[in-house]
Amino acid sequence: MTNHINQLTHAERDLIAGSSDFATDHWHLFDSRNDLAENHDLGEQYPEMLEQLVARWHAEAERNGVLPLSDGVFDRLPHLFLPWPSGASRVELRPGERVFEDNTPTLCNGFTITAHLGAPLVANDCGVLAEQGDYNGGWVWHLTESRLRFAVSFVSEFVTELAVAVPVGASTLQILGRPEANDGVELAALADGVVVGTGRLPHEWPGLWTPNSSASLLAGVGRPLPVCDGYDPTVPFSGVLERLVVAADGGAALADLTRQVEIAFRNQ
Repeated sequence: MTNHINQLTHAERDLIAGSSDFATDHWHLFDSRNDLAENHDLGEQYPEMLEQLVARWHAEAERNGVLPLSDGVFDRLPHLFLPWPSGASRVELRPGERVFEDNTPTLCNGFTITAHLGAPLVANDCGVLAEQGDYNGGWVWHLTESRLRFAVSFVSEFVTELAVAVPVGASTLQILGRPEANDGVELAALADGVVVGTGRLPHEWPGLWTPNSSASLLAGVGRPLPVCDGYDPTVPFSGVLERLVVAADGGAALADLTRQVEIAFRNQ
């Protein structure tokens, strides 16, 4: 393997040291049977073996039409699966269930996210109610430090959070998003139908979080890589989540597919 870093993935470039040019990539040699974490590079110890494997890789790449290598936007576009997304306007999940982004509603025209609880919230409830995406971009709804929080990470740099005190006794929680004319999004947090907090995204809600359907939606728990700082995605919701409903209130159609694909690549 090499130390190549994806040119499009913003967080990867910032967090991992490596090469962004195939011409200057450094090849590594690991013993995958005894070093699963790939901590010990054996390239200097076995240079001839490394040279043979690199030559074999290039031969196979040539034979399979992989060359010339490129990870730029224009070379990735032809490999996107279209039509995408599926056009779903509503999805319902049980705790622990997951659906990939191409089967989730597109929320850029407005949305309602509802958590139906099987028991009223208590003051010390914690954990993830729902999550979509990861540190490259996405959103998370969680309870941490006695606060109910809805956070959106845009292009892994701009994080907006709507946080309210845990609405003790509530059995239905909702997050509403309504797009504004100037590309912002009005947010509201509701408990049993009553508004308990409001906020605003200073940017539009992406129709696509990623161009490769990797921003899966999960109910009741998150992925190991968090959407943003401030919570542990592996901590499941400690209360009783009966079902999570995510609905696209403004319809499922993307008003400007070209614009949404551009945003999705920016999130990379």
